[in-house]
Amino acid sequence: MTQVPDDLRSALADRYPIERPLGSGGMATVYLARDLKHDRLVALKVLKSDCAASLGSERFLREIEIAAKMTHPHILPLYDSGQSDGFLYYVMPYVEGESLRDRLKREKQLPLEDAIQIARQAADALGYAHKRGIVHRDIKPENILLEEGEAVVADFGIARAVTAAGGGTLTASGFVVGTPSYMSPEQATGEHDLDARTDIFALGCVLQEMVTGKPPFSGRTLQAVIAQHLTEAPPPLREVRPETPPWLERVVRTALANSPDERLPSAEQFSQSLTAHVAPRRRLRAAVWRRWVTRLRRRRQFAYGAVIALLLIGGAYAIDKLFREGGILGRSSSPVATIAVLPFQEFGADGASHLAAGFTYYLAEYLGAIRGLAVVSPESMHRYDREGFPVDSIVARHGLDMLIGGSVGVTDQQIEVSAGLTDAASRVRTANIDPLTRPRAEEALLLRDLAEEVGRLLRRQLGSRIERIEAEAVTTCAQCLENFFEARAFREQAWSRRTAGDSSGAMVALEQADSLLALAESGDPEWSDPIVERGWMAADRAGLTGVMRTYDADWTHLGMGHAERALETDPSDARAFQLRGNLRIYLAENSGDPEEMARLWEGAQSDLEQAVGLKPSLAAAWSRLSYVYWERGNFERAKSAAERALEEDVWLHNDAITMIRLCQAVLELEQFQEVSHWCIEEGRLRFPANPTFVHVELTVLASDVVGVFPDVNRAWGLADTLVQLMRPQRRAGTRLWVDMDVAAVLARAGLEDSARAVIGRARAASPEENPRLDYHEANARLQFGEVEETLRLLERYLNAQPARRSRIAKDWWFKPLREDSRFKGLVAE
Repeated sequence: MTQVPDDLRSALADRYPIERPLGSGGMATVYLARDLKHDRLVALKVLKSDCAASLGSERFLREIEIAAKMTHPHILPLYDSGQSDGFLYYVMPYVEGESLRDRLKREKQLPLEDAIQIARQAADALGYAHKRGIVHRDIKPENILLEEGEAVVADFGIARAVTAAGGGTLTASGFVVGTPSYMSPEQATGEHDLDARTDIFALGCVLQEMVTGKPPFSGRTLQAVIAQHLTEAPPPLREVRPETPPWLERVVRTALANSPDERLPSAEQFSQSLTAHVAPRRRLRAAVWRRWVTRLRRRRQFAYGAVIALLLIGGAYAIDKLFREGGILGRSSSPVATIAVLPFQEFGADGASHLAAGFTYYLAEYLGAIRGLAVVSPESMHRYDREGFPVDSIVARHGLDMLIGGSVGVTDQQIEVSAGLTDAASRVRTANIDPLTRPRAEEALLLRDLAEEVGRLLRRQLGSRIERIEAEAVTTCAQCLENFFEARAFREQAWSRRTAGDSSGAMVALEQADSLLALAESGDPEWSDPIVERGWMAADRAGLTGVMRTYDADWTHLGMGHAERALETDPSDARAFQLRGNLRIYLAENSGDPEEMARLWEGAQSDLEQAVGLKPSLAAAWSRLSYVYWERGNFERAKSAAERALEEDVWLHNDAITMIRLCQAVLELEQFQEVSHWCIEEGRLRFPANPTFVHVELTVLASDVVGVFPDVNRAWGLADTLVQLMRPQRRAGTRLWVDMDVAAVLARAGLEDSARAVIGRARAASPEENPRLDYHEANARLQFGEVEETLRLLERYLNAQPARRSRIAKDWWFKPLREDSRFKGLVAE
């Protein structure tokens, strides 16, 4: 790399002492320097002598001041500019991260999610600059820096300043503003009146390179690149990356159109084209806060900047701590308002019930994307309605501020919808939406109209306290939408029939639902919702055809295929990640290969973490994630995820399972003060017929660790209740290990003879090989103080269940053995 010239070092020594070169381009060399005035490292760019000689310094510095006034989170700011002893220079922050070029050299192809995010952030920066009349003219990977995970566009306005200051002298001097592989055709052929569309073309080239590993056009000379523009089409992304979704292919093709008139007209539309397929963020990342705090402090833009910076630094630290220590399990900030969408009513012609249910579902989904709103899930509201849950109780349970209700009616020609907002506390109707109508073929557009009107009313009532996310139609295919709504109605039928014990009727309803979803998918292949829903239908059928914790392999793999296709269509579909995570749990529970099982549990955890990261309100995904954490022995996270599931939605269809995970987690964590609350007060009271909570209370009595009085009569009553709650075919087996737990309670109470008699009776009635009985007897023997026999039983249990070693190591029942070297040897992985 070029050494620092002595005359340059001397010229800037009193203000910017240069430490070392960082890189060199066609017009400038960049150095790492120290800003003496502010005691900070900076990137100092010095124009090359022949380039500087071709420019008028006053004009250049005047033009660069325009760029220095830009303030945007994805634009690297300009600190300073000037001239000294004939050197023209400008100063920018020194970014300790890498450039996009550095990352591409290392990875070649970026994950699609990362490529989309970087392109979207760069487009946001371009849109901000274009509104101020500034065209970058040199968008390329070298000028996109990656600062704490965020894209920051550098050298903004420099090309404009050079072009404006140099006029025609630059071309005559042999300087070309721009980089051939990323130049638009009009820029490459020397046109001077360039607008936003030339930057859009360059960003399209960068996006293609992030996806495929190569820019669409390349050559050793500008003439070679121009020839490719004229004679060749850009190579399709899907030829190199088959997993590229079709919508992304279209965005890139449009950006790379030869004619500016055929490209996206603005960087804002470029960004929106990418954002439309990415789940909206509901939290601002700590990295963005840290960068803004630093810039506010450096640029001194506010009179009370120091105070503001300190406050924001404190907030940023808290957010960052939440992400680092709690990961995705961190709590969201308190919502501005909590609302519920009541099930829409149907009127008019028969057969509108599926439309009413569909409109309810999607309106709740839209509102859930509004920053500052907490929305009760549509699944919960449907359950409340089905079970006749009083509205007063719903309001109290969720702390609701507002209710939204409405109705849907259809005729042969049109569909009509109306809605209103009601104050939850007073039950006073605060706003109405006049009936909205559209032809039957425009159901999706009517759904969009409804969402926009509700959003408008919410903004009017809540003012500036919320930020609206634009509602978009889920599909332009009206028949597809109706098929989707009908399919959801059939799935609800299937659940009802399954609950009633009619498995064959449930299977028929699921088949009808899948047929409708297949029609919806074929009508709009780029709409991922029907594909995801088909995956859930397959998951339902996998459970219907098996017994407890066994799943039909064919249906499970079919569901996995649907999940994969949905993610190809939309890589940011949270429900597709949730689906795949669930199905990986199915496969893990059915696998007999420990290594494969470990991979599947890890994959399930990753998928479910992705799901809740993209859509934090997915309570059912939090619940399943809690189960995965628990199964993998991470009880602290299991507890946090279960608490988050209950926080997001206290009335899940599987809320008993969530409560079980929470109860078991506090037991494993030995947080015994919480055991009584979650396992007995909440669990037993809310779910008296659920055998798990009965069993947990019995296990608490069966160990000295918790310190609960060994109530023998209570233990026998719990044991009898537990057996009766089991299915008839499981009662005999349950009786054996339940009696072992009662024997442990007897031993704790000092009734040794009775305890030994119960153990002997259970052993006499059991098969010779019974690992579960070994586990429960081990605890009973421990209550006698028979450590040798306890270890023998645990050894036999772990020989049959080797994957449980880590669980036994943390099992609170065997806490008294943790310092025993023999026990440590047994549970060692």
